[in-house]
Amino acid sequence: MLKKSLLLLFLAPVNLLFAQVYHPGPHAQKHKLPRGAYIACVDDISADMAAGSNRKFLELVQTISEHKLEFLAFYGLHHIIDNNPQDNAEETQLRLIISGLRNRFPNIQIGAVGGGIQDPSAGKISAQHFEELQTGNFIFSPVSDEACPNEFYTGLSANKLNRILNPINPNPQERYQAEVLKFFARVASFYGFNAIESRPNLSHERGKSQAAGKHFFDHLVLEDEWWWRNGPVRENLNDHEDLLRAMRSILHLSHACKAKVITYESIQHDPSGITPMQDQALELAALADRVLVTHYFKCVPNTLERYCEVIEAWGANAVSGTEYWPLFSAEDQSAKVACSRFDPTKSWNDFWGDWMDSTFTATNPPDDICPDPGVPGYGYPYEVDEAEDLYLLRLDSAAQSGSLSGSACSQFNTGSYQPKGFMWFVAHLMAPHDRSMVSQEELEWISPKIYPNPAQSEIRLSKGELISLSDLSGQILKVPKVGKAWQIESLKPGIYLALVEWQGEQHFIKLLKD
Repeated sequence: MLKKSLLLLFLAPVNLLFAQVYHPGPHAQKHKLPRGAYIACVDDISADMAAGSNRKFLELVQTISEHKLEFLAFYGLHHIIDNNPQDNAEETQLRLIISGLRNRFPNIQIGAVGGGIQDPSAGKISAQHFEELQTGNFIFSPVSDEACPNEFYTGLSANKLNRILNPINPNPQERYQAEVLKFFARVASFYGFNAIESRPNLSHERGKSQAAGKHFFDHLVLEDEWWWRNGPVRENLNDHEDLLRAMRSILHLSHACKAKVITYESIQHDPSGITPMQDQALELAALADRVLVTHYFKCVPNTLERYCEVIEAWGANAVSGTEYWPLFSAEDQSAKVACSRFDPTKSWNDFWGDWMDSTFTATNPPDDICPDPGVPGYGYPYEVDEAEDLYLLRLDSAAQSGSLSGSACSQFNTGSYQPKGFMWFVAHLMAPHDRSMVSQEELEWISPKIYPNPAQSEIRLSKGELISLSDLSGQILKVPKVGKAWQIESLKPGIYLALVEWQGEQHFIKLLKD
């Protein structure tokens, strides 16, 4: 009996350690939902390309491929798309970014992000600041006054919308609102959406694009962050809803019938009691096609406990057709963010970064001890796939039991809340500390490699098959294969992108030709 007790005492910490140690090899995801990410900042990528470098664009392509992204939210576009009838240098590169991504990823969805009032405490260096743009008058010309098929929403007229876009003697809030909507109107006017009838037929004199109708966005994304403002919740929410209604009107007048109004949201407790969380959720869901539900907390395992009341509020609304995408963040103090408009010592802290960092182990945990995930086989460091799976597993378990211990919700009722996809706050932070999957050594084992790289005359693959080789414009190049090697003597020196397939997965690999 004594031996058995001693054995149990010995095995207990071993079992706990096993539950917290990451096991080598990629996590086999149990749930297959669409996944998206903020691209911060796309203006840096455009500036990089305008300066003659494609490094950041290739990093974006690699991130999309590695994390199987299906939706991108382009953040920082207002620093590129201006009121000038001719393209600036960065806007020319933006069109190349869009066309290049669509050539490589035909099913990718791209949303234009707008909105944001100055918040110096967040470490944002002119990252948003829409109230300070003051880009002058902009008259939005509708593509069509006809409603989309089955359109239930009655939007603003073109005249009313243009009065909002160009107010006379505006106060700060009116100027901010006008600049946000002018940005969305310029996106609609100069780019259009993923429908032929929604794309303006622009001539060289009238608009920015010389290749009319070739470049487009799929959706409009509002990042207004109304919950940080001073004043009554009701007033701030009303201003926020005005933006959503006007966004819908821009899509309506553009005849962009498939384009979505997407909004990034963090509903709040109203101390006055005038606007309960459930009312906020109902009103916002009625105006948005997709809601990016913020989930910012330093511990992966108890994120549900942190946001149980918010989840209940979203699930209690009766609006059908609204998608809920939990929005996660892997931020931490030392995250390397390739964005010149953010101060990494101030912007990124206290979220999931430590718990997705492969330098930590069960014997060397982060300083802040988070609870055991409560599910065997899950533990730090978490992968993107693993974090999403854990969220859904715990959500399902808590919904069935009707309880969530340690939370503010004594009886946890998820209602109609069912995630339709996952959103990650910034693509660069999906793999903190340059972490890719588990470690560089394991990545080399699970991913195909080109060798030699750089190369001069021929290349080989460590595994897999070369599907295509393209230049940075997206043009597919013919390279003959002799034996097990591909001949590249005829290629000019420069950077190329190889698409390699292995075990049913596609990998993009950068090739440098000397």
